[in-house]
Amino acid sequence: EENEEEEEVGEVCVWCAGLNHTGGGEGGEPDVFLCDAAGCGRAVCERCIRSNLGGEAADAVREAEPWLCYVCEPAPLARLAKRCAALVARRNKISLKRSRREARWHAAAPAGRGVSDLPSRAFTSSQDLDDVDDGAAGGAALLAGDGRTGGDSRTGGGGGGARAKS
Repeated sequence: EENEEEEEVGEVCVWCAGLNHTGGGEGGEPDVFLCDAAGCGRAVCERCIRSNLGGEAADAVREAEPWLCYVCEPAPLARLAKRCAALVARRNKISLKRSRREARWHAAAPAGRGVSDLPSRAFTSSQDLDDVDDGAAGGAALLAGDGRTGGDSRTGGGGGGARAKS
């Protein structure tokens, strides 16, 4: 009985915890790939591979013999990790600009003005909107993988980020 429980745990996707396992493979069984590394026991379902890495990656896993999971062989995730790091760095740069702008605002504020007088998340100038649009467009371009940082490849260019509320 204990051996059966261990086997069932090994067949649950480490990404979705089995939530994507409704139908899929032959006979309605989910396509779950078990890592062939000694002592690993991790599994990843085909649906998660397709949604996170694309159809080509899922086809490559299906044909691989032996197949190593993304913990035992992280190379397939390197490109995504690099993009993620670039997006985080871009977000941090925009956040730093905003913090510096707020610090200058505090320094220039007349005595008696408190933190409550600061605009919370309101856009105070067209430059703020440009910063957000640049960040959104650059992030979208990085995710699209086209290497551009000036436009959203899904919409054909130009920003499209946050809008100021009136």
